[in-house]
Amino acid sequence: MATASAALPGPSGRWPARLVALATGTYHAPDGGWTAEAISYVVMGLLVLGIAGNLAEEMAWGGFVQTRLMDRHGMFAGSMPTAIPFALVHLPLAFAEQDLSAISWSEVALSYGVTVAIAPFMRYALGGALVGTGGSVLAIGLLHASFNASGKLSMVDGWWQYGVALVILALAVAGHRYLKSRRTDDAVAPATA
Repeated sequence: MATASAALPGPSGRWPARLVALATGTYHAPDGGWTAEAISYVVMGLLVLGIAGNLAEEMAWGGFVQTRLMDRHGMFAGSMPTAIPFALVHLPLAFAEQDLSAISWSEVALSYGVTVAIAPFMRYALGGALVGTGGSVLAIGLLHASFNASGKLSMVDGWWQYGVALVILALAVAGHRYLKSRRTDDAVAPATA
């Protein structure tokens, strides 16, 4: 996850944050053109950082901690406790863009506050991907990498669009799961009546 002082990352690639930016009038064309933006996003964001960092990170969080908690307590109740240590581990990112000789504690507080606020939405969206893919750590590693890489896109001004897009994604996952459970309930009800 990125910091609020930098651009907060988008949840599943660049589209959700771009749509929020379009809706709010904060979208602009990429600084270096679409080709450079796409190459940077795919090569650095997904391949290099995704495989080197986020895949390993999700092996621990999603593949070990969250999977076990979800097996015991369900997707929501298993995802929420995972968000706590997940956010704590990301505390050093609040200092990433800081000059350590002149730390802006208000920026650190904002950055970390946003990280803590969006961590439950991130873990829930990743939990939905885990369930939907049959437990694919590769899928959630790439989703996490996509989220982080989106924060580096030059076409969106500001960081808040990524947080909004992540909340929308998590709510969409919850809505999908709810509708899916209702269809299952409706199919079982006539059989038991």
